[in-house]
Amino acid sequence: MTAVTGQTDTARLTRQEFADRANLTYGTLNTYLARSRQRLAEGLALRPQDPPLPDGYTGSTPWWWPSTVDAYLAAQPGRKDES
Repeated sequence: MTAVTGQTDTARLTRQEFADRANLTYGTLNTYLARSRQRLAEGLALRPQDPPLPDGYTGSTPWWWPSTVDAYLAAQPGRKDES
């Protein structure tokens, strides 16, 4: 993977950090990610409620940029900024 301008290795979020940020359990996020993968495999576009697939992997461990997760959370209907 190539580095993205403005992003650093320390800014990458793990699956658990994504779940925590979204106020979901690890298992719930896994279920939602499986649905996202299934939709894409069926040739369907992701919906706003579908979490984004990882921005990259370190070995087999997925990671997301904080901005990816924040954009997903901001697009959730009825969600208020919890920070």
